[in-house]
Amino acid sequence: MVRYLIYVNVVVTFSFNVRITYKLIIMKLKGTFTSIWDGDTEITTDAELDTETGEVTCESIDVDDMDLECLEREFFTDEDDNEYRICTTCHEYILVDPIIEGERLPEVELVCSNPYCESNWLPL
Repeated sequence: MVRYLIYVNVVVTFSFNVRITYKLIIMKLKGTFTSIWDGDTEITTDAELDTETGEVTCESIDVDDMDLECLEREFFTDEDDNEYRICTTCHEYILVDPIIEGERLPEVELVCSNPYCESNWLPL
């Protein structure tokens, strides 16, 4: 599996001249993004998964001429053939187990790893 680390230094300076430096480590997995359309049309492109946020970035493909109607599912596959389901609402983040205060919520389906995704909103 190809993994690589990105180190980012973030410097925050407050108005009272206190300076804090953070070192963030972000791990990216290389793999492929696949979408399945109309039961038999499969579109695959190179992609990367940010393991910290769950965001998947991939190359854009022009599908206007392909006459696609129904998107059935999307997933990211890393180079070790581990498959991660993609959120069907935002189409940019993987689905993860919901965890609150370190505990997995029982009997709850997978949720989008994007905290701002509409699929995570609770009804009022």
